[in-house]
Amino acid sequence: MGKFTIIKSCIKCHACTRIAEDNFIMEEHSAVIVKQPSVDYEYEECIAAMNACPIQAIKQE
Repeated sequence: MGKFTIIKSCIKCHACTRIAEDNFIMEEHSAVIVKQPSVDYEYEECIAAMNACPIQAIKQE
């Protein structure tokens, strides 16, 4: 499983926090990854969140 990051262009659309609520939270200026996925379903949710991001602000290393 690769590490997920969020780049500064996040527009706070909340797509990631709705899809992978255990892994993403929304802070004042951007979404933040609070927990990297550690099990398969979390990884799948993070991939879904990455794919749902309208500006591709979520990256996987």
